[in-house]
Amino acid sequence: MRFSLFRHAPALAGTGQECSSTRLPSLEYPLDLPPRVAVLGLSVRQQQGIHIFPEWNSQNLNKLRPTTLAGWQQDLEQVGRLCDSGHLALSDLNYPLLVFSTPEQGPLGEVAQAEMWRWSGVPVYEQIRTREGRLVAVECDTRNGFHLAEGSQAEGGDAPCNCGRGVRWLPALAESTAATRSIESEQYMAAAAGD
Repeated sequence: MRFSLFRHAPALAGTGQECSSTRLPSLEYPLDLPPRVAVLGLSVRQQQGIHIFPEWNSQNLNKLRPTTLAGWQQDLEQVGRLCDSGHLALSDLNYPLLVFSTPEQGPLGEVAQAEMWRWSGVPVYEQIRTREGRLVAVECDTRNGFHLAEGSQAEGGDAPCNCGRGVRWLPALAESTAATRSIESEQYMAAAAGD
């Protein structure tokens, strides 16, 4: 699915406009930043606990033993295949995954989200980013749509979010998954609390 809602789209990779090391995007995690975050396929600003793997392999991840992963959908799908085949063991994952999608890809579908939940055992949050990593929108903590990032605009993105923070934006595909993600997130939080 392609986002046709954007009034203006930032320049995408392949245009010769590269991020300089001083202008790398930051990692916006929906909770307090956990220890040992492995960021796959995207260079981000260095922060304590963040381990950046623009090019990664199972040995990198087995050695790090990350507590969460952040990366492009195709990278996280590859991690899932490696886990399923026994080439990767991520027993320390206990914080939600963070999936990056481009405006062209659109929000993560229910099947892909459920598959990531299956192999990781943790909830999945999503961010919409340009191919060079510029943040466009983040999934609301309440799992009910997205918040537009500063400087991003989209049709239907001018109402305040019910959570009280930011401008709510609910792309068509996200509507079908918002309720499912909210329920799964509540189940995870209850299990993590020992209920």
